[in-house]
Amino acid sequence: MHPRLLYLLLVFSLSLSIAAQSSASELRERRRQLISELQETTQELEATQEQRSAAIQRLNLIQRQIEQRRALIETLNAEIEINQQRSARNELVVVSLEDDLARLRQEYAQTVRAAYRAQRTNSWLTFILSADSFNSSFRRYRYLRQYQDYRTRQSRLILQTQQMLNQKLDELEEQRLEK
Repeated sequence: MHPRLLYLLLVFSLSLSIAAQSSASELRERRRQLISELQETTQELEATQEQRSAAIQRLNLIQRQIEQRRALIETLNAEIEINQQRSARNELVVVSLEDDLARLRQEYAQTVRAAYRAQRTNSWLTFILSADSFNSSFRRYRYLRQYQDYRTRQSRLILQTQQMLNQKLDELEEQRLEK
């Protein structure tokens, strides 16, 4: 073979070997760089996943908070409705008490007028003593006593009804102020 050809072959094989060595080292360096970039990308993906998880968790919390506020509004509306019903019932009680009070006052006024008329025309002592017998006098005395007790009870009942009416009116006023 020719020495020149041999020399060329030798130079060519050396250059291939040097090229192969430089390309192998370049490839190794490229591989290391790619592995490093791959690790960075993996870390970025994990960070993005954590951010996504946090965003989803925050979205779930906001939705739960919205539901809780809706439930609170429904509860407040129910309380308002109950208070309105209670207020309406109390107003009916007040009207009823006012009617009872008016009726009791009217009855009491009638009994007082009747007692005054009876007292004006006859005194109670004359009424008792004008009886035919002692038993009749005793019954008349008992009747006058019962009549006096009835008037006293009516008077107390009127006062109690007036107090209950005032109390209910105060309660209604407090309920209005609470609203």
